[in-house]
Amino acid sequence: MKKINRGVFIAIFCVVAGLFTACGSSSPETIPSESSAVSSQSQVFTCVGKWEITGAKRNDIGIALDEILEEMGGEVSLTLKKDGSAQVVLGNSSMDATWSQNERTILLFMSNGEKLELKTVDQKLEMEWEGKVLLFEKK
Repeated sequence: MKKINRGVFIAIFCVVAGLFTACGSSSPETIPSESSAVSSQSQVFTCVGKWEITGAKRNDIGIALDEILEEMGGEVSLTLKKDGSAQVVLGNSSMDATWSQNERTILLFMSNGEKLELKTVDQKLEMEWEGKVLLFEKK
């Protein structure tokens, strides 16, 4: 397995974690959509909380979690706080960040200058990383 730069891995982890946070609420708040004349609604989920990587896929085929954790250097988690701050933990390392949400997109701004993007999908966060999609769930 190829080794990756720890800073890049932490940044990726933060993005994935951010995605999980965006869709982790068990009771989403519903806001009417202004762009539709039909009475459709879009859900905005609370992202605040701790998110952990729970899986990955490539071309919609699942990848063993152990394989992903080995590539990333250990356990991966993301904590998104109500004040807009965040902490990303990757193995034995952690990095501070800030985050924001725009509908179903979570942007994570790492203290090392990197920006990560996560998407909310079915109460999970998804982040693209090296041809894979990393999946995060709220714990």
